[in-house]
Parts: sequence; C-alpha cells; structure tokens
Amino acid sequence: MVIKIPYWKNNIKLNIPDKNILNIVTADRQGANIDEDKIIADALENPVESKKLSEIAKGKKSAIVLASDITRPCPSYKFLPYIIDELKAGGISNIKVIFGLGIHRKLTKDEKIKLAGDYIAKNADLIDSDPSRCRLIGKTSRGTPVEVFKEVLDSDILIATGNIEYHYFAGYSGGAKAAMPGICSYSSISANHSMMLDDKAATGRYKDNPVRCDIEEAGKIIGIDFIFNVILDDEKNIIAAVAGKNNSAFLGGIKIYDSIYKKEVKDTADIVITGPGGYPKDINLYQSHKALENVKDI
Repeated sequence: MVIKIPYWKNNIKLNIPDKNILNIVTADRQGANIDEDKIIADALENPVESKKLSEIAKGKKSAIVLASDITRPCPSYKFLPYIIDELKAGGISNIKVIFGLGIHRKLTKDEKIKLAGDYIAKNADLIDSDPSRCRLIGKTSRGTPVEVFKEVLDSDILIATGNIEYHYFAGYSGGAKAAMPGICSYSSISANHSMMLDDKAATGRYKDNPVRCDIEEAGKIIGIDFIFNVILDDEKNIIAAVAGKNNSAFLGGIKIYDSIYKKEVKDTADIVITGPGGYPKDINLYQSHKALENVKDI
C-alpha cells in the first residue's frame, strides 16, 4: 500500500506491505464540494450569543483584528475581507490587522501581504505585535501578568481570529489564544506557558487545563469583543466556521472540531508514522514536533 504523508508543500510516499498496516487514521470530513465563501458568510450572519459585527461597529471609530502569523495554517486572507466589510458597513474605516507573533520572529512585508491578502493590504494597516512594547493591564488568578501590545489597547473593538485545532498543552488553538500569548509580553507568555508541566495541560483538554483556563481569563481582561474561528481539512480548506462571543462561539467550534478529528484508537502499534500536515506546520522543528504529541499514547 502506498501512503502519502504531507511534507512541506508536497508529499512523501511510503510503500508499506499491507500485512504490516494496523490502521490508517484520518479525519471524517474533507473539503470536497464545499463552499468556503458560504461557510464564512453564514458564520458572520449568525454569530453565537452576539450581535452581528456590523451592529457592534456602529458608533465606534476604530477596530483591531488579530490574525495568525506565518507558522499557522490559518487562511486569514479568505475571511478577513468579510470581516473588514462588516466593520465598514458599521461605519468604521480605521482598521488595523495585527499579527499575533507571541515570541516568534517578525514577518516580512511579503509575508504580511500573503497572510492577509491584497484586498486587506489596501484597506487596513498590517502590523506585527511586539512583545517588548506591552503595557500591564491586569493579572490572572494564577498570577500571570497580562501585559498587552500597546497598539491594541487604544482600539474601540477587538476581534480575535484563528483556526481551531489540537494544541499539545493549551488543549486547543483558537479563541482567546490569539490574544494570550499572541499579543502579550515575554513575561506574560513565560508565566502562562510554565503551566504546561501540569499533567492536565494536554491535547484536547479544555475545562480543567490550567494553560487554557489562564488564556481564557487573560482574554476577558484584555476584552475580546468578537471572535471568528475556522476549522480546516487536511488540504487547508475551510470546512466549518464559528463567530460571535468568546468563549461561547469557541466552545461551539471545539464541538465541531472534535466531531471531525477526535479519534479513539484501540490498538497500540510498534511503529507510528505521523506528520503535522505539511506547510506551514512543519516550518521549523518546534512546530513539527507537535504532531508527535497527538499520537504518543498509541
């Protein structure tokens, strides 16, 4: 049997005798015959426990949209035009897209345009977050200082975007994670990530995960007004989206994600072959090792 494993922007082909294959585990839903534009529009038209973004924008002067950096597979360029148009429909023209770098490297100008798309590059400022230019606005119950990129604090509306997937110690990506660690300082990120040593800081664990609970608390302190999260298939197509109040919309997104990707494997194997999904999840060693976390127990 020939099996293809995504690697960078291509595939590695593995020729394995059928007798040696115990199981091939894949997602339930792939992106055949999907309408990404409809998925995006429907999510924004029917936000969870929230007014539409255009209604939230009325009477406001400025908005900031948090977007993923180059190490994430999130196709921001596909949905950002819809979000920007909603804000403009509500009367806001002062819009900034801030890439939540955490402690990752700065983006090049070309990378920013690639991530956001040409339309957004012409209609909004594209800015990198900077962990060295943050201001303390509070502290979580676990003692994490919430030091936030100063540029974010002067805006009337804050929108967090991203894609939902399993995260090896935060439980899941998405939701308030765009803000913490996305736009926070080194000390904030260090304090939050130090909880990864707790046994409850694990893949797919949400309610009692100390890292995720700390992220949610920081998100409330920062004041996220609206979230937009997508779920992707193996080919990076958008197969689902949620929008609205954090963290109600995010929890709905988790349920959808689990229904597609959460798998119970009964048998353990002598050899497990896996991959993070190709570019950009294998852009460096730190990102690529995360795939091992999802299969280490089998």
